[in-house]
Amino acid sequence: MREKSTRTLLQSTAVIFALMAVLPLLTFAYVLQRLGAIQELEYEAALAFALLVSLLGFGVFRAVMLRVSRVLTALGAPAPDGAAPRLDPPERRTVPALGKILELEELPALVDPLSTLWKAEAEPYVGGQVVISVRNSPQPIRGLLCQATDDGLLVETGTARRGITYQRLLAIEADRALSLAS
Repeated sequence: MREKSTRTLLQSTAVIFALMAVLPLLTFAYVLQRLGAIQELEYEAALAFALLVSLLGFGVFRAVMLRVSRVLTALGAPAPDGAAPRLDPPERRTVPALGKILELEELPALVDPLSTLWKAEAEPYVGGQVVISVRNSPQPIRGLLCQATDDGLLVETGTARRGITYQRLLAIEADRALSLAS
């Protein structure tokens, strides 16, 4: 059985563009040809103008999808040294021909309430052994939860201490394996 292939967001924009712009243009050209009107200058100009507008729309659509793709990648990527993910600075969150997009402006602010919820979830476990599931990590992190700060968690695993930002957390719970062993 063949596995479904995955596509990136930018690859999907080309498919969407083909369905929304190229196929209707081809249908329009076919109708003009069947009616014998494609040789007339007025209809050729209309077809050329429709093609130009669709290409401009594709450029803007691709720019928006590129920005969205970068934001999603930054939020989902593991941050080096437990730092917060790097998003484009506010002056670079504009889309050519459209300007600033409200949702892209508000996205960093949407992450802050989640940090508050994760901190409240982690505080009862401070000083105890925990298992923390982290995005983009195949194995959960086991260790002593030392601190739950506004920025993230400080976990002691053996002799090392690790900082984990709230943006990377998937789950936190008491380490039941230790309680069963005792």
